[in-house]
Amino acid sequence: MADISKLSRLVTGIQRQVDLSASGNALHVDSLKVGNTSPAELTKTILTNLLALQDGSDFSTGTNAHTHDGRYFTETELGDQTNGSSGASLIGIDVTPAFSNFTSGNDVQAALEGIDTALGALPTVSFTTMSTPSGTSPVADTASDTLTFTSANSALTITGDSSTDTIDFAIVEGSIDHGGLSGLSDDDHTIYVKADGTRAFTGTQTGVAAVAATDLTIKSQLDAVEAIINSLEWQDSALDF
Repeated sequence: MADISKLSRLVTGIQRQVDLSASGNALHVDSLKVGNTSPAELTKTILTNLLALQDGSDFSTGTNAHTHDGRYFTETELGDQTNGSSGASLIGIDVTPAFSNFTSGNDVQAALEGIDTALGALPTVSFTTMSTPSGTSPVADTASDTLTFTSANSALTITGDSSTDTIDFAIVEGSIDHGGLSGLSDDDHTIYVKADGTRAFTGTQTGVAAVAATDLTIKSQLDAVEAIINSLEWQDSALDF
């Protein structure tokens, strides 16, 4: 009884709602005031939550004090890829000032969808700038420009293949005008006899029988003439005496 009296005096002034009638002589109080200046009240509910936080049991329900009343997104929620409730739709963005190149909502998912829509609406540019050997470069000065390959004559054919994205250029030899070629005065063909006679034969030449008076004579014709001359019977002439 003396111990109970000492305990009663100890809590006098700081807590008066003391129950000593419970079994086991345990001290039962509704709440405790902690601190001298502006003391904080410690209740059974607060103490229960603190104990649950210590042993981790608060994770079982997902609605108690440790989840901060649902004020934070969990890792699972941020990693969700479900349409309409993905993690990207949970992250807000600053849209002030508004984006000038695409329309966006107030979260990352809406911004990505706005970018995708804007990219899909962009015009297709056929080409930008091409450098050519002659030094002139065709430039796409508008988005609708189309590069066109043309042939100045029938000596060149241009064939495009859309399946392989290739362009083939082919020379049509039968359509080339020899007179239109450059370098015609060059002596590039040394296997031919020059018309001015400055290149000699380097081997025996064969030919055909001469017909016209100006035709070259072949050896067989000369041999025939020699045989005719040798077969003639020569008579002495008065001039020989």
